[in-house]
Amino acid sequence: MTAEEFLIGELAQKTNVSVRTIRYYISQGLLPAPDTRGRYTVYDSEYVERIKLIKRLKDAFLPIKEIRTMLETQTRAEIEEFLRLYETQRNQSNDALGYINDLLGHGVAEPSKPDRFRNPPMILESEAPTPLRNKSAALPESSWKRIVLAPGIEVHIEESKSARYDDLLQELFDKFQARFTHRAK
Repeated sequence: MTAEEFLIGELAQKTNVSVRTIRYYISQGLLPAPDTRGRYTVYDSEYVERIKLIKRLKDAFLPIKEIRTMLETQTRAEIEEFLRLYETQRNQSNDALGYINDLLGHGVAEPSKPDRFRNPPMILESEAPTPLRNKSAALPESSWKRIVLAPGIEVHIEESKSARYDDLLQELFDKFQARFTHRAK
C-alpha cells in the first residue's frame, strides 16, 4: 500500500469515525465501494475528505437521505457554499426562538405584543424544574409553562417570558394543528 491508501481501521482512526459507520456510509451510498487488494479493502485520501464532508453535513442536522442527494447532485463548491451559509445562519440565530421562527418562515423574531391565545392548546400547571447545581454557582429557579400540542409533543416556555411570545406560540400552535389534523385524516 502507498502512503495515500488506508485499511478500514486506519481510515476510521484518521477520520475519527467507527469502522461500523464507514460500512454504514457505504451501504447508504454516501461513500463509493472501496477497491480491493486480495482479502483487504483499500481506501484513499478521497474517502477521508468525503467523510469529513459527511460529518459537516450531519452537524448541519441533514438527514442521511438529503446528504446522499447533495453528494450525488451538487459539486463540492456548492456543498461548501451551503455549509458556509448554514454556519452564518446558525451563528445568527442559535436559540430555540430562532429555530421556531425558521420553522415558521419568519427569520429573526421580534417579541410580539402580549395577547391571549384564541384557541389555546392544553396548558398544564406551572412546574418549577430542579435547577442543575454547580459547586461554584447555583442557577436561579424559574417557573415554566408547559403547552401540550399533541400526545408526546410539548412546548415549554419560561412563565416570565410567556406573554411576550403569545402571538408566536399561537401561530406555531395553529400551524401544528393544521398539519396534525391534515395528517390524521
